Amino acid sequence: MKKNLLEKIGHLEHLPQLSQVMLRIIDLCQQDNADRDALIQLISSDPALTARLMQLLGSAWVNLDKEIRSVESAILFLGIPEIKNLAISMAVLKVFDAEKLSCHFNLNAFWAHSFKTALLCKKLASCDESADPNEAYLAGLMHDIGKLVFMANFPEIYDEILKESRCDAELAAHERERFSMTHAEVGSWLCRKWQLSPMISDAVLYVEDTQDRIAHAAYPLVKVMFAANQLYSLADPRGEDGTPFRELIHIENDRLSALLDDVDETYRSLVDSFGMGISDASSFSSFTPQSLCVESKSDTDQISEELFGDALNEKVRAYALLYGTLETLVNAGDIPGVLKALEMGIKILFGASSILYFLVDEEDSLLTGYANPEKRNGRAISSIALSCANPGSLLVTALNQNEMRHRHATENGGNSPSKSMADEQIHRLLGTDVMFALPMVLHEKKVGVIVIGIDQDQAPMLIQQSGMLTILAKLAATAVDHHQYRTTQPVLIQKERAGAASDAMGKVIHEINNPLLIISSYLKMLSIKLPERHPAQNELGVIDDEIGRIGELVKSLSPFSQPPIREFEWIELGTLFNGFIEMIKQSILTPKGIEVKMAVGPHFPKIKSDGNALKQIVINLMKNAAEAMTSGGKIYIVLRQVPGSEKVMIDEMRKRSGAVEIVVEDTGPGIPDDIMEHLFEPYHRSTRKDGSGLGLSIVSTLVKSINGKITCKTRKNRGSKFVIQLPVTSSPSS
Repeated sequence: MKKNLLEKIGHLEHLPQLSQVMLRIIDLCQQDNADRDALIQLISSDPALTARLMQLLGSAWVNLDKEIRSVESAILFLGIPEIKNLAISMAVLKVFDAEKLSCHFNLNAFWAHSFKTALLCKKLASCDESADPNEAYLAGLMHDIGKLVFMANFPEIYDEILKESRCDAELAAHERERFSMTHAEVGSWLCRKWQLSPMISDAVLYVEDTQDRIAHAAYPLVKVMFAANQLYSLADPRGEDGTPFRELIHIENDRLSALLDDVDETYRSLVDSFGMGISDASSFSSFTPQSLCVESKSDTDQISEELFGDALNEKVRAYALLYGTLETLVNAGDIPGVLKALEMGIKILFGASSILYFLVDEEDSLLTGYANPEKRNGRAISSIALSCANPGSLLVTALNQNEMRHRHATENGGNSPSKSMADEQIHRLLGTDVMFALPMVLHEKKVGVIVIGIDQDQAPMLIQQSGMLTILAKLAATAVDHHQYRTTQPVLIQKERAGAASDAMGKVIHEINNPLLIISSYLKMLSIKLPERHPAQNELGVIDDEIGRIGELVKSLSPFSQPPIREFEWIELGTLFNGFIEMIKQSILTPKGIEVKMAVGPHFPKIKSDGNALKQIVINLMKNAAEAMTSGGKIYIVLRQVPGSEKVMIDEMRKRSGAVEIVVEDTGPGIPDDIMEHLFEPYHRSTRKDGSGLGLSIVSTLVKSINGKITCKTRKNRGSKFVIQLPVTSSPSS
């Protein structure tokens, strides 16, 4: 019976269809590791979708620096999440076809209820970690889609049903009587046909069920969808009638009231941005089936034209792509991935011509340019910086006030502060009429500034969409801060542990030396008091020698607690390293069958540092590598400049010295995970079982004392790589 009913629905004349290509694209994009080649082949097989992609990439939404002529290039630029959202949004737009609907169908009310319910679903899901907000939003948009299917195919019959139904329960009864299925069942079936998430299809299916059954639903999204729809059927969801539904999703009345206010505000902003002129856009009234009925077509002419016009289609596509951008931001594996996803999203959504990034360097109180060196002007952007104390800069003002600012190329217009040379130079790099500075701030922590270049005629649209831009900037700030924390936190922990161990070791050395000195003094006094040829003199001599040996052992620990750092001087690292590498090679490496190779990058500068400390650091790392490679292997030493580390202070017209890297890499067995967790901590042995466990702790302490940073990467049976980053010029650390 069920199968026959679905077959009947499947043969409706105006049922929105997804092509097999679209279905397979959605299915492929949902896989964790989507096959890009398969996706290219699929899209290429559908001329309409290929044309839509190329139209999108060639439009002002993207405004690429170069022409894209292949599907592969399009997918690489947009990314798989955006492709998936584009496919789904194109399918949903097919449903909203006003020409097929009855002249008495109130599209205004239908759209308002669907969109408000979707927004409320998303906000309720955000309060419950077990429900996905993006799925909740799509479920809210889809929950009444079955009504459109019925109205598009049986306009006269369904118009009568709507007028006869005072509530959702009566509507469902009339639908089952006339069509053998309810609009919820049709909507759920359509979700499954489109291969959307099972959670979404179930949420749509049970949206008109009873509360007793919903309370035992397996999917939290089912409860969220049911509660949101029921709350919007009440005249006052904040009152007593809404209590059962609030209890269903465990939300307090004050919290729900705040969410409903947020929904109304978001809805009002959207309607205003569309220019629909709906007077009651934010007013609340209960939604019933009869709300979908109007007396004549004239009541919905304006909203129909504006709702289903090209402008809204672009807006709906933009919102769909926004979720793809947010998903990519969250899933990005590093800071370059975050900024690339952000740039892609801003270009597609807001038509930006050019985007630059300046990240905060807290240590030096700078805003430093950040860009892929391979991009146009990438090297120029990566080489510049400006002081966070520059009050005349648009970027600094936006960051300090946590507010988007803008200026025009030819005048000090907009809401920009006084003109600065730094702003002019950055604006020239953008090459656009207007420059926007969008701050990335997270809980008062200044992360950076997004600089957006746009043409004059598009600037008002960008100002109007400042709310969405701010959301993107906050999410980007969160993602960047997360990756910075993940990178620096282990180093900070290691430094704190090493510092604590250093303090403890200093106290131990002090406490041991004091009694040793006293014992040694008493032995000397005792030796003087005894006759020179007394038999005990030999024993006293042995005791004194052993005390001396203990003193030497204690002394050997002192380099860890207080490394001997001398005055800094200019050093040619290549010459310095060649001098002792040959010695280590002959005495340790060659007998073990270990080769060593050193490479110096082009234009490698002299650095101002402590040569003895650098010598001790590299010798320790080479000895550790040699001890790990019991069957021979290779050690590579590479000296290179850090790309983009040298900055031009464009507001001060001077250069800031960059940094260099010393890389020591081996082909050994790698470092076990349990040792990696405590790699630079004292007394955790990395290789030899008979070692003291101080070698890498001393290395870490020495690197820190010459103002450097050290990191390590390792792979099982593939070797380990230590990277030491040092400033070109610095003074001895305090």
